[in-house]
Amino acid sequence: MSPALHARCAGLVVTSLAFYAGSAWLATGAHAATPAPVSTPTHPAHTTTAAKPASPIYQHAASYQAAEAKYNQIRALQAQAFDASECIRKKDCPSDESDMLRPLEQALLLKRELESLAAGGNRDAAYFRAKVAAEESARFGEEGDIYTGFQDPAYKRSAGLAYERAVKERDFAKNMLVAGAIDLHPWSCMLYADLNMVAQPGVNNRDAAFNAYYCAASRFADLGLKDFALKAYAGMLKTGHPQHPYVLDIHARLLNVRPENPWRQIESSGVVRKPASPLKAAPH
Repeated sequence: MSPALHARCAGLVVTSLAFYAGSAWLATGAHAATPAPVSTPTHPAHTTTAAKPASPIYQHAASYQAAEAKYNQIRALQAQAFDASECIRKKDCPSDESDMLRPLEQALLLKRELESLAAGGNRDAAYFRAKVAAEESARFGEEGDIYTGFQDPAYKRSAGLAYERAVKERDFAKNMLVAGAIDLHPWSCMLYADLNMVAQPGVNNRDAAFNAYYCAASRFADLGLKDFALKAYAGMLKTGHPQHPYVLDIHARLLNVRPENPWRQIESSGVVRKPASPLKAAPH
């Protein structure tokens, strides 16, 4: 990470103005056929274009795949706990609370493993730990919305507790993503921007979301993940001015690209038109 990129950090998120001028050129070769003997008619030379190699598929790092596996395990354990809780509410349920608490305990251990990896500088682990917290925040928010619709004071208190837990989980997720956003980790930048967009009412985090979306769009474009870059670019349009320099930068990198026309190869003929000679004045 160059010092110039770190200098772009503003507050909790960092913005990237790194431009990579590298471009890949596909080589094509022309193979002419061997001319026939003099006694036989000569056939014109046949030219064939070499097949273009397939574009490389982006592969996640080993740390990303390991953290994603732990994340999927946490999701599966949470689903088991939810099914067990639904069973416990029924009178004829054959299980007890242990069937619900056991998966939650295992999920908690996996969360702590991700947290310890994140403390050691693993940005992928921090991203997936923040993703778990963000999903739990959304779930608590939906639960609070349901409780708010009831007039019973007990439900009102439950709604307040649910909203409080949602804010707590969201703040935890944002704190986990700060280091990754500073290091221009695209997934961390994207999730950080999304969390700023769903902040509590009365808090204006559009500037922070805009900068984080720019961080994500820039890095996704560098990695060749155009679909994710376009998604982050759409977030920039929602949170920033359409003529902002960052918006113009990403627009130029993603959309102002000359399309390839393999069916019409334009090659230089080598013929250069000479400029017309100036007219001489007629003698008097």
